[in-house]
Amino acid sequence: MPTPILNRHITERDGLFVGDHFDVTVNITALPTGLTITQARCTIKAALADVDPGIVQKTITSVAVAGVGQITDTGATDREADLSFEWVPADTNLMTADQRYFYDIQLQYSNGKVRTFARGNWTPGAAVTQATT
Repeated sequence: MPTPILNRHITERDGLFVGDHFDVTVNITALPTGLTITQARCTIKAALADVDPGIVQKTITSVAVAGVGQITDTGATDREADLSFEWVPADTNLMTADQRYFYDIQLQYSNGKVRTFARGNWTPGAAVTQATT
């Protein structure tokens, strides 16, 4: 089983700003033999006890969806998978600058089992420029 990534803190140093696009790419190694990733979900919440979908939740599959993302490699050939989550300004505008949020990434395998792969915090920065045209 892939080793979970725990307590990762994503901040403006990683390019996370309120009102901006933000892409999260994840490489997963050592998938269980014979299994692929069929779905992945990234959830952001203000408090752990908040009900799903929290502030915002993205669910991806192997089909690309603009503004959501895609599983770009399911791990079928080499037991390594690649995920890409896309956060658009409508998503990041739901957050407040300098406030800490909780996130996790859950994987669903081809056998239907679900496993949390990553968990940590997001703290978006405040952008200076607000005009987009």
